[in-house]
Amino acid sequence: MMQSSGCSICMKVCPVQRYGLPAVLENYEKTGRILGKDTDDLEGYDWPLDGRHYGPGVTPHIPDTVVRPPGYHFDAARTEPPTTKGDA
Repeated sequence: MMQSSGCSICMKVCPVQRYGLPAVLENYEKTGRILGKDTDDLEGYDWPLDGRHYGPGVTPHIPDTVVRPPGYHFDAARTEPPTTKGDA
């Protein structure tokens, strides 16, 4: 397993990673539900930007300054990475 840019969300919410494949399969056979789905134990998280805890189905508000920092410009027509000063 690999973590990229501090993310690894897929591993954090994966019931197999959390409980193990045998437990997930056993629970599914008994109940028809995926073990941990819609529970705070598997899907809850603490958001570092505001320090709050978010449970399943709750999404934090992300300020525009985080998503679009000052000076950001999206160009849908661009097909190449932008050049920076000093690039040859």
